[in-house]
Amino acid sequence: MTANDDSGKHGVLIPIEAYSFFPPLSIPRATENATGIFVAFEVGAGKERTLAWKYYQRYPERRVTRLNPAINNFAS
Repeated sequence: MTANDDSGKHGVLIPIEAYSFFPPLSIPRATENATGIFVAFEVGAGKERTLAWKYYQRYPERRVTRLNPAINNFAS
């Protein structure tokens, strides 16, 4: 993951080389944002957490949102 470059507004940018580590993300129309929801396990808290895997058409890029603040502020 990269550092959060926008103060948490749009999650953490995922480099294209890491896309395969995440569930498939359906992007029906490249001119519109797309979101996929998935469940991950937060080790520090010992519980499941719902995350969103999002494609933003205006960049275009993919980000993970709904992160724990400790991850969302990674390397910032």
